Amino acid sequence: MLVQVRQHPLTRSTAADLARTLSGWPRNAIDDALRELEHEGIVAREIESTNGGAPPTKTYWYVIAP
Repeated sequence: MLVQVRQHPLTRSTAADLARTLSGWPRNAIDDALRELEHEGIVAREIESTNGGAPPTKTYWYVIAP
């Protein structure tokens, strides 16, 4: 699963924050789900890119993969 979040400079979210925002799940449910995924060897990786504008907008990609 690939999720894209576009944010202004100096702001960012963790994968757990992103998941809570997208799903509306309570914090403990997301944290439990992330721990379960980690236990199964699945990781969330953050990739940052910048569009080069003025001011630049940073895009954070969250890749959840086995």
